[in-house]
Amino acid sequence: MERSEYDWAHLAYSIWPERVREKCKADKSLAIAHGLEEVYVAVPTAAKAKRGKKQAAVVEEMFEGE
Repeated sequence: MERSEYDWAHLAYSIWPERVREKCKADKSLAIAHGLEEVYVAVPTAAKAKRGKKQAAVVEEMFEGE
């Protein structure tokens, strides 16, 4: 338990609360397991690239010749 392998366990939180709270900032499932959702800090994700009209037009042209 000292090697941080079982920080999801409630016993780990009772022994090392600061260490577990620190890990809960980056791990949402760990925060939920300990009831510390307010500690979790969401990492912003990059937006997915949208498919443009130009690319859709190219695909349509490919199928028109059939």
